[in-house]
Amino acid sequence: MNYLYTVAGHTFKLLLPDDLSEVEWLVPYIPFEEKREVAFLFTLEIKKCTIASLQDVRRDMCRFNDEPPYLWLDNEGFMFASSMDEDSLGCLICTEKYYTIGTLYLPETSNAKFYFDNALKLLYILNTTTLNTLMLHASVVIQAGNGYAFLGKSGTGKSTHSQLWLRYLEGYELLNDDHPIIRLVNDEVIIYGSPWSGKTPCYKNKQARLKAVVRLEQASENKIIRLRGIQAYAAFSPSCSGMRWQREMADAIHQTIVAVTEHCRLLHLKCLPDEEAARLCCQTIHER
Repeated sequence: MNYLYTVAGHTFKLLLPDDLSEVEWLVPYIPFEEKREVAFLFTLEIKKCTIASLQDVRRDMCRFNDEPPYLWLDNEGFMFASSMDEDSLGCLICTEKYYTIGTLYLPETSNAKFYFDNALKLLYILNTTTLNTLMLHASVVIQAGNGYAFLGKSGTGKSTHSQLWLRYLEGYELLNDDHPIIRLVNDEVIIYGSPWSGKTPCYKNKQARLKAVVRLEQASENKIIRLRGIQAYAAFSPSCSGMRWQREMADAIHQTIVAVTEHCRLLHLKCLPDEEAARLCCQTIHER
């Protein structure tokens, strides 16, 4: 079974085994399905395997981070793995030199859907970062063609703050609640919905001009400040996904972040999870 999907203007091809029964996995991707015959950036093929077979390559992989979900890499940089266990692999992703062809070896486990989505996100990042494109960890609301992104560490309240805008401010809708995409297009920063929206089922094939980025911090009172220069860069950078150990990708990430800081307002909001925080944030964004 072959499928084409276009996310933020970038098309990729998905190859599934004929006997794959988990058709619900594809539900978030339906709004992004490409009906035309168009060129695609990369292909990901899914192949079934056993958990035991993955452990044969475990000795050639190094764990990249210290908290689940874990990312594993080989020394060459063309083989990746994900896991929820720090001692074993949950899936294996093999790519060729330029990342345009990938194969996901996927056992039948309770985390299979998670690994499937992660593999697609990884291939998407590897193939689009150098094309003025970044995947964010953010929650985004839009109104009248303009987008507003809320950033912060996990648990900060990004989703909660978006919900406050939807509840108390008129005319806003949620674009994405976890991994929106931004692109620099014709000297404008455009933010897009994606099939990857975390626990919130919000899979919208829409786009808007990114007008403001707000980094959230929990506090005992509501206070907001405008960020400029290196402060704006430092506030935005941690929420951008990418393989920064690769020089070309690191340079591309840097250039896109600079464009965002030049074209969008960046703010730091210390806040409570209340109506006042949403109204203060919105008012400050729209001040001239």
